[in-house]
Amino acid sequence: MHPALLILLLGALGLLSLGMAWLIRERRRDRHRSATLEAALARSEEALRCVDERLRLALEGGSDGLWDWPDVSQPSGWWSPQFYRLLGLEPQEAMTDTSLFLETVHPRDREPLMANLSRAISELSRYEAEFRVRMPGGEYRWFRSRARVWRDGERVRMAGALQDIDELKRAQAELADIFAASPDAYMAFGAEGRLRYVSPALSTLCPALAQVSYNLPLSDWLRQLQDLHGDPTLPAPELGAPTLFQQQRPQPRVLQLSSHPGRGDGGIQTLLQLRDVSAEMAVDALKSEFISTAAHELRTPMATIYGYIELLLYRDMPAERARGYLQKVHRQCAAVVGITNDLLDLARIESRGRADLDRVRMDLRALVEQALADWEPAEGRLAPQLRLGARPLLVYVDLTLMKKVLRALLSNAYKFSEQDVEVEVQERLGRAAVAIRDRGIGMDAQALARAGERFWRADPSGARLGAGLGLAIARELCQLMDGVVELESQPGQGTTAWVMLPLTT
Repeated sequence: MHPALLILLLGALGLLSLGMAWLIRERRRDRHRSATLEAALARSEEALRCVDERLRLALEGGSDGLWDWPDVSQPSGWWSPQFYRLLGLEPQEAMTDTSLFLETVHPRDREPLMANLSRAISELSRYEAEFRVRMPGGEYRWFRSRARVWRDGERVRMAGALQDIDELKRAQAELADIFAASPDAYMAFGAEGRLRYVSPALSTLCPALAQVSYNLPLSDWLRQLQDLHGDPTLPAPELGAPTLFQQQRPQPRVLQLSSHPGRGDGGIQTLLQLRDVSAEMAVDALKSEFISTAAHELRTPMATIYGYIELLLYRDMPAERARGYLQKVHRQCAAVVGITNDLLDLARIESRGRADLDRVRMDLRALVEQALADWEPAEGRLAPQLRLGARPLLVYVDLTLMKKVLRALLSNAYKFSEQDVEVEVQERLGRAAVAIRDRGIGMDAQALARAGERFWRADPSGARLGAGLGLAIARELCQLMDGVVELESQPGQGTTAWVMLPLTT
């Protein structure tokens, strides 16, 4: 063979060997790449399977129903199995379009829901609405729907969740009933510091404030309260530090504003409480006046007692004069005991009320006879003249308290009259009545209007002993037994005190 041809043949064989080696190497690389891709694909498929499983578990185990509206211009959409369960349906009862769902919405809620929906779509903003849905049984339940709205290419898409809030709404309704029954007004401000709830009582306490719109910031609400108060320096309420102020409009009253912290978890941040404390302030003033007057009434006889005892201790005097001083001390001691007993009676009435009543059914005529038999007029005074009706007058009273009422009125009659006192039992205006008449100094219309006030006396000169509590106690005791004490009087002609009680059978 020609040497050149041999060289050419050997070169071709070498190239063929190199090509075969390269081809074998590339096939090995392809098999390795294929195995790698298959492993990666297997891992991806496993990861996707895990994601699908988690999504399935979330959809089945979650309390919210999910929904997707791929194109809001089209009626078709997707609803998760939980969405159907919330509505009391089975997944196989698939809705063909969103209009079928809207038909189940309560007629009163449908228009606001559609308005919120249209606004969210036009503004590409978040959507949220609360509404009632008719269940298969015909009853309605409350739901809340929240969704995100965005542009997906040429179309607008919505996706969100449906939440059952029926129990929450019922709890809110019960809470609203509680707030409605409270005379105090409550204003709740959310975490963003804006007004979220106002209780009905605010329309009574501050009608102008009750007209403010929701979402009003707390600072603006306080500014409006300052305007009603008439003082622009009204401080903001501090936690645990109530603020008292005089409201001038629509009517003068004392209001107390206090602030309470909320939970701070995105719900209620601040709860304001507005109370009308006008009555409490008036009661406190009356208590202060009562204590001051009672102390004054006790100080007068005690000063007299102290003075006479000091004379008896440090001065020599005839026995007759000393005896006269002791008689005055005794009389003043009796006055102190009387005032003390009256104060105890008032305290018992206020603290116990009807709790201690021991009522019995009896003839009022017999009761009055017993009371007069126990009554001892002052030395030199005649017993009351008694006139009893012909027919029984049955009443249901506490015998002990009724005797106290009659003794108090008899004491007043003898105190303000030098003449005889008359007592008459009769039926008057359909009730059993006792009339106690005196021929004393009497009272004019102005004095008659004040008679019965605690510590008020028809004769303020002090010539007649007494603290001005007898008639007040008689009236309050009589009220405990469903009765009344009324007075008739003319100046210089005397006074008639009527005790009237319901008749019983």
